[in-house]
Amino acid sequence: MYLRQLNIQPEITKWINGGNCPCLVGEFGCHMDLNNGKCYKKWDKGKRDWKVFKWQVIAMDLMYNALDELLLSSTQWNYTADNNNKFGDNWNQEDLSLFSRDQQLVDWRKDINSGGRAIPGFCRPYVRCIAGTPRLMKFNRKKGTFLLEFEADEAISAPTEVYIPLIQYPKGFEVHCTDAEWSIASDEPLLFITHPKRKDITLKITRKK
Repeated sequence: MYLRQLNIQPEITKWINGGNCPCLVGEFGCHMDLNNGKCYKKWDKGKRDWKVFKWQVIAMDLMYNALDELLLSSTQWNYTADNNNKFGDNWNQEDLSLFSRDQQLVDWRKDINSGGRAIPGFCRPYVRCIAGTPRLMKFNRKKGTFLLEFEADEAISAPTEVYIPLIQYPKGFEVHCTDAEWSIASDEPLLFITHPKRKDITLKITRKK
């Protein structure tokens, strides 16, 4: 269903400006109070991990799988800084925020993920910048396998940048990249691909067990 409906958007861009039109999917997401707020009841009883948001994780994972398959850019709705479990996003009677004060157990300086809800559903590897044309991007959340295929553009000297969130790789990860050099940033979870030796480049990231 997601693939069928989301694919309408890039098809429309082919009619605009001779097909030279970007496509950005905005304001999509998942209600955090699914099943009458069952996850909050579990939270209040002391179950304090992302697994209380199991169904929200599954729903968002399905959405992002479709976005990746269609190579669509997107912005998720939403982040509300004063969200709480009782009143949701406060201003519109909705509860879609990726963050809530009620889930924030420690200061963000101690844990950047504190306050996040259903994080594994949306915090996943993706290509932030690509020196060429993407052909395939796919992430298997359960296995922790990320696959990228793209056609490198020799005229672009800037590196391809891949965001690799550590929350998906708690024990680390292994990188397999054909016919190109790669490196890891020292100050943020980014992988750089440089100096492609051929046009067709494949990157595979796997989760260490």
